[in-house]
Amino acid sequence: MSLSRHYEKHGQVEAYELAVQAQSYSDEVLKRLPQLPPDARVLDMASGTGNEAAQMAAVFGSSTKIFEMDISKQAGGIQRNFVLGDLETQVFAEKSFALIHIKDALLHIKNKNKFFEQTRNMLLDHGLLLVVMQFIPEKKQINMNQYIIIHSSNGKKFFDAPISIFGKSQNSVQQEIDLIKQALREKGYTNFQVSMPYYPSSVESLTGIAQKNGFQRDLGLVPETWTPKKDEKNWFEAERGVLLFKKI
Repeated sequence: MSLSRHYEKHGQVEAYELAVQAQSYSDEVLKRLPQLPPDARVLDMASGTGNEAAQMAAVFGSSTKIFEMDISKQAGGIQRNFVLGDLETQVFAEKSFALIHIKDALLHIKNKNKFFEQTRNMLLDHGLLLVVMQFIPEKKQINMNQYIIIHSSNGKKFFDAPISIFGKSQNSVQQEIDLIKQALREKGYTNFQVSMPYYPSSVESLTGIAQKNGFQRDLGLVPETWTPKKDEKNWFEAERGVLLFKKI
């Protein structure tokens, strides 16, 4: 099952329209980044509805040019210099950006070596890569490869139903999705969101991959974790790890 097929579903449901609009993300993460050079170019990879791109534009100021890249135009976004592309293909020239930002998307990419290789090529010398995502501690590693998750809500709480797609046909996976949705609807759940496959990492393993591909981790500039406040709109409220890498 292709990433684009999952993502088309992902971008069409109402739950996805509640993508992060948290002021805390600007205050606790973006505003703590090192000052960017004048007229810097910034890329928001997997930009989705464009909320993070809008926040970066507000934080970095009008002299910074923000670019958005996503696998699907149906994701929405604010169309600020929007380019269609995926996380494993280099779609910009080498040394194009002072900062590349990716949030809640890298865990869907299996070939993380390819991701770091391509992002390094697109960064200026000593450019920054900000990765924000859920991590699984090394001692709690579980095999979630080739899983998707159905997210839903009943107005009061969320429910996540994981489905293994390993070795299954597209039709059988879709039948399983439909059965789970039907059961959840009977219990009052709506706003379904079908995720892309998950390929989670620990902080240690992702840092190791980054180092092999010419990055070093910058510590102390941004918090190691970030969690949206409960009263802020967010389609996915879990704590994220925050990693800032510098091209070397």
